[in-house]
Amino acid sequence: MPQLMLKKAQAIIFLGLMLSWIASIIHFIEYTMGIQMNLFPSRSPDFVTILFLVINASFLSAYCLYLGIKNLKSEETMTLNANNNQKLNQKKALVWLMCLLLLSSPLITYAYVYEQQSSNIFQTILNSASSSLRYAIAYSTYLNPNTMGSLKTVEIATDGTITDTIIDTLNFDSNWGEHPSAIHVSGDVYAIAYTGDSDYGLLKTVEIATDGSIYTVIDTLTFDTYYGGDPNIISISGDVYAIAYAGDRGDGFLKTVEIATNGQITDTVIDELEFDTKDALYSKILHISGNIYAIAYTSDGNDGNLKTVEIATNGQITDTVIDILEFDTVYVANPDIIPVSGNIYAITYCGLEYSYLKTVEIATNGQITDTVIDELEFFETMYEYFVIIHVSGDVYAIAYDTAIYGAGGYLKTVEIATDGQITDTVIDTMQFHNARARGIDIIHVSGDFYAIAYQGYFDDGYLNTVEIATDGQITDTVIDELVFDTESIKWPDIIQLSDD
Repeated sequence: MPQLMLKKAQAIIFLGLMLSWIASIIHFIEYTMGIQMNLFPSRSPDFVTILFLVINASFLSAYCLYLGIKNLKSEETMTLNANNNQKLNQKKALVWLMCLLLLSSPLITYAYVYEQQSSNIFQTILNSASSSLRYAIAYSTYLNPNTMGSLKTVEIATDGTITDTIIDTLNFDSNWGEHPSAIHVSGDVYAIAYTGDSDYGLLKTVEIATDGSIYTVIDTLTFDTYYGGDPNIISISGDVYAIAYAGDRGDGFLKTVEIATNGQITDTVIDELEFDTKDALYSKILHISGNIYAIAYTSDGNDGNLKTVEIATNGQITDTVIDILEFDTVYVANPDIIPVSGNIYAITYCGLEYSYLKTVEIATNGQITDTVIDELEFFETMYEYFVIIHVSGDVYAIAYDTAIYGAGGYLKTVEIATDGQITDTVIDTMQFHNARARGIDIIHVSGDFYAIAYQGYFDDGYLNTVEIATDGQITDTVIDELVFDTESIKWPDIIQLSDD
């Protein structure tokens, strides 16, 4: 290789090496000071660190190659004189020693950073093979005599692996915070509706960064000064949100509120409707079509009711209920509703002696077909907490807990056709917790992986990941587990953080 080409290669490699090292030093300073990099705003510090390590290693390897070629060139032209050979060997040894030190220095530097952060650089590199997603869990913490409203952020890789440490924590209500229902508003802003002190219905907004860092509460609204039990919040349009809950005397209430994208809540409720003048427990509200919404809940006498209402995009609620279906006249607790296909919806709940999955039809104008399409009595004893999630095609998964203390938390998959017909047998079953698992919530992570948050053994807060194939087959063992709170917790609600 001509001498001029070697010198040009040396100049290019040194330029790239210097630029990479400058970027690495900036990242080192910013990361150790806790400053978020603006160069990669949607990437974690782990990603940036590994990126710079790869760049540095690449340029250093290129430089080592350059030195090797240069030395070989020199060796060809050297005489076989013993003194010259000795000098050449000394030169080679010095060059490789310098290369080793250069190559080791970034690794030592970043290893120190991660040791300071109670992490491991090699584990970080291994974890980077599968990208990670961050989640927020809103829940109630029992610390006698108070029930605090708590919020924690966690990290789950797309292969179901859960990072062993909590990212951040915030007690959004240090006095009282039961039955939280969380929703993403915009960017780093999230809203939580819950039962607060004196059983008031409260709504708060908080700021959670994409890296899981939780900042302070932004704003608060008391949407009911009598009672705000079991609230469930849903987005309507733009800044408008609706909350279904049990209000004064346990009656069913629906209210609309306005939350700006910066988290500021308008001081007054937009509109309200008392959709049941007797009882409305465990309300779940679901968008049907256009301005039409459905509410499934436990009514007077523990009957199971399904009602449709109309909410305009500006938050105005039509004064009367559109239609009603009593889907169980004996006993219903903790119903959950999910869309299946077109006008078909599935409702799962705890019955008096058994537990049920039923399908119903709701037209886009809110009219409900008078009879249930199909049903499956899928458990031989009464269960208590239910949540249903779509897996793939006609396959759905139901996470639940038995009402018998210590009997465990289970996951079953079932098949529901697009016309509402339910296959008579369960596809698969697995036990994800061998003690009672109350207040269950489930969320899709990625591919075949799902996360389940619940109140587990000793009432601690648990987060498990499981694998469910698209055909409904469930891997027999839990993928990973994290105890996210060792205090007594209840009613966890997990949501994925936005990467906006």
